[in-house]
Amino acid sequence: MRRATLFAALLAISVFVLEMGSLVFPVVHRAIHATIGIEISWQIQFVLTTLLSIGPGARFFRRGVRALSRGAPDTNSLVAPGTGAAFSYSIFVLLAPELLPEQSRGLF
Repeated sequence: MRRATLFAALLAISVFVLEMGSLVFPVVHRAIHATIGIEISWQIQFVLTTLLSIGPGARFFRRGVRALSRGAPDTNSLVAPGTGAAFSYSIFVLLAPELLPEQSRGLF
């Protein structure tokens, strides 16, 4: 569990810095634009978030679906659809950004 938590923290912090760091620290935003660009940043975030979801985060999905199927939802049952919806929307933004208004193109 400790190894899974450390791995999850490393992935989550990396995604957080790439996406939210630019909102908090404009210098991060400028550095990302000047070096790898937003599109590559989004692709990196996709890979990291996918690893997080199928690795350490998978237990939330398994437990959440199991609890819902038993008719006894718990916290995992809230986490699974919430993170699943955010992940699905972000994939849509990544794969087809032109189908959304520019102000709606954000990763979650």
